Amino acid sequence: MLVALALGTVSCVRPRNDERVVIYSVPGVSGPDCGKELLRVLSRVDGVVKTEGELDVVIDTTNRTVSVKYNSRVTAQKNIEHAIAAGGFDVEDTPANPTAKAKLPAPCQSS
Repeated sequence: MLVALALGTVSCVRPRNDERVVIYSVPGVSGPDCGKELLRVLSRVDGVVKTEGELDVVIDTTNRTVSVKYNSRVTAQKNIEHAIAAGGFDVEDTPANPTAKAKLPAPCQSS
């Protein structure tokens, strides 16, 4: 007796994007000039989502926070946090790069 066994293949398709939102506390983002500097920093981070050519970022200068939409298949939360710190801003528990911080407009240097 001959038994035939057919095995099918299972395909696992991963979505190309796994978009998430993270909110950081950024004490130095105290006004529009600081917001522009922070946008400049975030524009260089691969994985931060752009919608219609604009970064999908919300900067709240009143509460001194930034909300960032990112693709977790391209970058991680910590990478974004470290990029913000490298750009001269204290973020969460990560201190700013002192050299970069010294180059920011004076109002952005406060923590």
